[in-house]
Amino acid sequence: MDFFRSQDLARSKSRGLVLSFLTATLAVAVVGGFILAWLLAVTGAAPGQDPPDRGLVMALGALIAGIILLASALRHRQLAAGGGEVARTLGGRALTGEESDPRYRRLENVVEEMAIAAGLPVPAVYVLDQESGINAFAAGLGTRDAAIAVTRGALETLTRDELQGVVGHEFSHILNGDMRLNQRLLGYLFGLMVVSLIGRTILEAAGRGRVGRSSASARAPARGALGLGLTGAPALAVAGLGLIVLGWLGVLAGRVLQAAVSRQRELLADASAVQFTRNPAGLAGALRKIAASGHGARLTAARRDEVRHMLFADSRRLAGLLATHPTIERRLQALEPGRHPGLAVSRPRTGLVGEIGQPGPASLVSASRLLASLPPAATDAAHGDWDAPLLALALIAEAKNPLRDHQLSAAGQTLGVSAAESLASLANSVRPMADDQRLVLLDLAAPALRRQSLPRRETLASLARRFAEADGIIAPFEAALLANLELYLREEDTHLTHRRPSVAPPGSAALGLVQWMANAAGGRRDAALATGRQVLAESGFPGMAATDLPAGELPPAGAAGILGQMDYQYRAILVEALDAAAREDGVLQPRESALLRACCAALECPLPRTLDERANSLPVTVP
Repeated sequence: MDFFRSQDLARSKSRGLVLSFLTATLAVAVVGGFILAWLLAVTGAAPGQDPPDRGLVMALGALIAGIILLASALRHRQLAAGGGEVARTLGGRALTGEESDPRYRRLENVVEEMAIAAGLPVPAVYVLDQESGINAFAAGLGTRDAAIAVTRGALETLTRDELQGVVGHEFSHILNGDMRLNQRLLGYLFGLMVVSLIGRTILEAAGRGRVGRSSASARAPARGALGLGLTGAPALAVAGLGLIVLGWLGVLAGRVLQAAVSRQRELLADASAVQFTRNPAGLAGALRKIAASGHGARLTAARRDEVRHMLFADSRRLAGLLATHPTIERRLQALEPGRHPGLAVSRPRTGLVGEIGQPGPASLVSASRLLASLPPAATDAAHGDWDAPLLALALIAEAKNPLRDHQLSAAGQTLGVSAAESLASLANSVRPMADDQRLVLLDLAAPALRRQSLPRRETLASLARRFAEADGIIAPFEAALLANLELYLREEDTHLTHRRPSVAPPGSAALGLVQWMANAAGGRRDAALATGRQVLAESGFPGMAATDLPAGELPPAGAAGILGQMDYQYRAILVEALDAAAREDGVLQPRESALLRACCAALECPLPRTLDERANSLPVTVP
């Protein structure tokens, strides 16, 4: 799968979903407006309308449409809190990294290993303790707010290889752009479902006999009631049933669309997971256990139907247009060697760009070795809500005593004396570490950093910048660490980046980032900048024809806010330009690869871990 094309395709499908949702909303609003107008007529609130007045129907239809859109917007806003919100809705419990149960530790190790291998921030991990079925899902609107949830049944039943296959399947949804699409469907379906909830409320009111017959118009059959002659509670009951049916018809249309989008993406996720792990037996074993288990993939949570399309396996095994997943037999056939070659995941791009979003078994080996090389004290700190922020500061702290003393003093004044002492200890443990180890530790700390309160995140961001500026110069790797830390601590939702106004045109932002890489990565600065600029210009990057060299270089954090609104096809060009600038002298040093990784992370283009082992052999692709 071409990562960049897949991301743009997911965005295109998202726009199609918006159009389908608005069409369904309009249809439900028109029919619902007619039903409510009829209800007003038969209960005497608007007597004598046969058929109901067109203006009244339109007004009530607009009211229903407004309710649907408002409910959908509120649900989207709720889900914007991150994938963890979806997991908590189903009764999920977040793992903190401090659990003693070996099953939880195994799950966390698998997730962390695969995230580091894929070049993704480590997602939050949830366990659905009440669920005995074998299932899992990934949720979130972007790589930085992702969460992976696994049922208790999966942890108790699956081997490590099988669990790795399931988790690899969920990571494939993240890399293929499915996660954002799936979560947006939740908001749209909830909005349409509100009509049924209104109908149910009306029906319950009718059952309790809340509508009296005191008025003259209510005591006599209404002439305009479509000839049914219904009044009071019976009329309410009919109207309530009508709205329930109408709402569920809207939801049914949404679920058909949901299922159609989901089925083929599930086969693709299976194929991507096998490419990642090179172990089809693990994934196949998990599917066979679902088929053989008495509980299967069943979920018992009240809102399970909302997330059916997001699950590893369909909990209800519906067929036809409502099936969100292919049958297990179909999926097992596709996993057999030599069967269905069309599902193979191709790599149409070459060079560094061809590696983006394409982790393989070598990535897992590299990630496993890298995780094993980390000091235990630093790894433990990365998982703690108290220690993770201190570890992030320790990664930026200066090794020189006078500057470090100044930094520790600032930390003590802001966070307290005990925090400063812990920070000093962590700074000593990370001081001899390589750049790549530091980036991995920051990725491991991502879930704990995201759990911090907003005031604490703001304090940490401010302290981190003060640490980086302590010597009056922000060194290239300090800027890289700071950029990624600020993205983890950012207040606003990353998926709304495209809505913020740009402070500079994309061409200028891209060229500024290439200039930053040329200045930071070594080699011949002017030649590196010219090489990167040539890639941008010859590849048709927007705005390059009239772009002058910016007055100052633009670090990754600044570029992300501007370039986050661009299609992924242009991000691919930018990654090629950054790669060309870094490799202009023919050699990619470890620090240069770390800087490239930081830039790709800021652009949400996950770079697999194997770059560091094959850096010198990857060709520079110049169109």
